[in-house]
Amino acid sequence: VCVISLFFTTLLAIYGRNFSPIFSNSLYFNYFYIFYTINGVKILGRNISMFWEPGIFASFCIFAIVLTFITNGDRLLRKIVYLLTFAVCLFTTGSLAGYILVGLLFPFILCGTKYKKIGTVFSWIIVSSYLLGLALFLPLYEYFSHLLPAIAQKGVSLTTRVYSLLVDIEVFKMSPIFGVGNKYQALFATTAQKMYPGLLDTSLNTFGFYIAYFGIIGFVFPILIMASLLRIKQLSSVEKVTAALLVFLIFGKEPHTQSLLSLILIFYIIKYGSICNWNRTDTNDISYSLAFNNKRGNHYEI
Repeated sequence: VCVISLFFTTLLAIYGRNFSPIFSNSLYFNYFYIFYTINGVKILGRNISMFWEPGIFASFCIFAIVLTFITNGDRLLRKIVYLLTFAVCLFTTGSLAGYILVGLLFPFILCGTKYKKIGTVFSWIIVSSYLLGLALFLPLYEYFSHLLPAIAQKGVSLTTRVYSLLVDIEVFKMSPIFGVGNKYQALFATTAQKMYPGLLDTSLNTFGFYIAYFGIIGFVFPILIMASLLRIKQLSSVEKVTAALLVFLIFGKEPHTQSLLSLILIFYIIKYGSICNWNRTDTNDISYSLAFNNKRGNHYEI
């Protein structure tokens, strides 16, 4: 998927305009059902692969990078090729949120080096900085938007992501036991207009949708995911917190409720957290930290 998306993105950048004769949903140019572009000059050249917008593809690239780091089974060269491919794809999406989340990939790198203690300290600093930034960003959004022009330029696209969960919480309060069900869209639009007029155009937070739509039972979904991440014994404490924060932010910036691939990933996380028994470093395979042992027992690491 990534290689195909890079091929078509490069081809479109050289050609300068869309050339597919297939037009889907009055919005997307369809390239043989394996690559899409959005009909618009501003979006042209941004890599969305086979997804519906660049941010979604950026999220899956981040997930792919994390899984490449924390799983065994591939040789060193192959793992490096995977990481470079995913990183280039992430860069070509042009997603600001994707770029911001790149910093949360470093704890997985630092904790896998031979300087693990120092790496753990720096990892906690990175995670703490993101948590502090998240805590300050919501109440001080106006200040940050004036300070950083790139944030202000995002407009409603960003404010929808910032305030969507807060609106969902208000909708949840209307019917906390059973949820609002099919009234969700109407109630979300009404509540958003009252709380943040002109700043939200749709519901984007996946976790917020579940708790507002289903009520108390909707908490099962995020709790299962977070609990599964925290049960992965082969990850250090800072890696677990980083993974949980990544999942929270990614599922908070885009709607994943109707994405089959997202659901597959969710159940993979739940299953993985429950039954993972693999060792961090194999005798023949590369570990998530790009380290491997040869048959004579010599250890190599980068």
